[in-house]
Amino acid sequence: MQYFHGNLQRTLYGTVSTATLAFLTLFSQISYAQNQAQTCLDQEGEKITCPDKGAVISQKEPVFLKKGNKIITDLSTGLSWERNTVDKNGDKVISEKDTLTWKKANSYCETLNTTDKDNWRLPTIAELNTLVDFERKFPASKAVFTSQSAYYWSSTPYIDNKAKAWALSFYYGNNAWLYKSSSLYLRCVRNDTSL
Repeated sequence: MQYFHGNLQRTLYGTVSTATLAFLTLFSQISYAQNQAQTCLDQEGEKITCPDKGAVISQKEPVFLKKGNKIITDLSTGLSWERNTVDKNGDKVISEKDTLTWKKANSYCETLNTTDKDNWRLPTIAELNTLVDFERKFPASKAVFTSQSAYYWSSTPYIDNKAKAWALSFYYGNNAWLYKSSSLYLRCVRNDTSL
C-alpha cells in the first residue's frame, strides 16, 4: 500500500494499483487550505510546520490543527475534537464526577456550543479509535489529547443487546460493549466543514 504526505511517497507492504491508490486517497485522506495563523501539531503534541495548501494528509502520519486551547482538528479525518476530556462540572479536575451514562453523554455533546459551533456529537467507535496510539499506554491516546486511562463512550450501540453500547478504554486502547447505564468519560466531536 502506498500513501502520501505532501509530495513524499512511501511504500508499505508492497504496492497497489493506481485506481486503488486514487480510491484510498479520495476516501481516507483530506486536503485543506493553509492559513498562516494556524498552529499544527504532530501526534505527540509537538509543534510542526503546517503542510502546504492542497497537501494530502495520511492517517499514518496525522497532522493536527490546534484551534485555541480546547479544539484539535485531525486533518487526516476532517474531525474536530475537544482536546480535553469533558469536565462536566467545570471544576478543572477530571474525576469520576465528570462521567455520564450513555444517554446523558449523547445529550451533552448534542447541546455543546463552543466558538459558535453547535454541531457537536458523541463520536462513533470507529472515530474514537482514530485517537488511539498503540505505542503508548496509561493513557493509550495520541499525546496531543489529554485522556484518562479509562473507558470513553461512543455513539455506537451494541447490535446484539440494546441495553449496551460500544466504549473505548484509553488504558490500552481496547474496545468493549458496556451497559448504557454505566457512567463513563466522554469527548465530543464534530465534522469540520471549514477545511
